[in-house]
Amino acid sequence: QARALNSFDSGVDRRPGEEIAIGGILDHGYFMVTRQREYIGRDYEDEEIGGETYVYRHEDSSSVVSTGRWQGALVGTGRNATSPLYRQFIMGDVDATVELGTFRVGDEVWRDIAVEFSNVRNIDTGATVTLSRMRWEFDNKCCKSPASGIIVRPRIDMGFRGPNDEELFGAFETEEAVGAFGAKKQ
Repeated sequence: QARALNSFDSGVDRRPGEEIAIGGILDHGYFMVTRQREYIGRDYEDEEIGGETYVYRHEDSSSVVSTGRWQGALVGTGRNATSPLYRQFIMGDVDATVELGTFRVGDEVWRDIAVEFSNVRNIDTGATVTLSRMRWEFDNKCCKSPASGIIVRPRIDMGFRGPNDEELFGAFETEEAVGAFGAKKQ
């Protein structure tokens, strides 16, 4: 966890704006999520909770279509002021399984992918957190299993990095949280 102060968006008595981040570093990149507050104490104080998700990956991906299992960690924060996770960070486990699909587009073979979040906890309180979307499954036609109920913005993006796709990085958004994750091939 890290905190940065910004003098360019200062508040009352030149109080600096702040950005608080939590994340992780692997061999081929990093992942993190931040909360930002600007112009603290002024009548136009601005707060972007979960406003930024960063996933950096070196451009050293393999051209081979990888399969296997990746395990690692996720971090997140409340998506907005109406989220039950407002001004709070979460942390948990991520488990991704990739198998070769049966559909081919040109030289690209689509993959069957399952990503599951578990052991998600509120860092401040230690309480267990269940996100509106804890599992994503993709196959040749994209999503295999629809979300339960109505979810405002379920999305997940990810990419593989390192020799033989040894690391997986991604970002996600559910009804109540935004976040990022990183995992190593098992």
